[in-house]
Amino acid sequence: MVMKEESLYKTPLFIYSNIILFLNLKYERDIKMFNFNQNNLKNANLFAAGLALGTVGLKILTSKDAKKVYAGIVAAGLRAKETVLETAEKVQASASDVLAEAQEINEARNEEIFEENK
Repeated sequence: MVMKEESLYKTPLFIYSNIILFLNLKYERDIKMFNFNQNNLKNANLFAAGLALGTVGLKILTSKDAKKVYAGIVAAGLRAKETVLETAEKVQASASDVLAEAQEINEARNEEIFEENK
């Protein structure tokens, strides 16, 4: 992807990198002028860098290639779901057969016990 030179200056990454550069260039003067300690300025730089990386990551995650990958993953998930449901239906049918046989055995046993008690 080729970007025009003028559109390069409007990208969030360029803007954030300039902010970080500005903060680093004015570091000594700002510490004296605003009485910043080094830890606070480091945290501000880390925040700006995280914001820049987050913006770039968002652009990558919303790209067409990433959407194709997401579609493939969802399709695989749907195939897995269908397979699991088919297996569950087979197990349920088998379990209902076992249950029916167990009920027949109990009915026959109850009849034998009832006849013995007469």
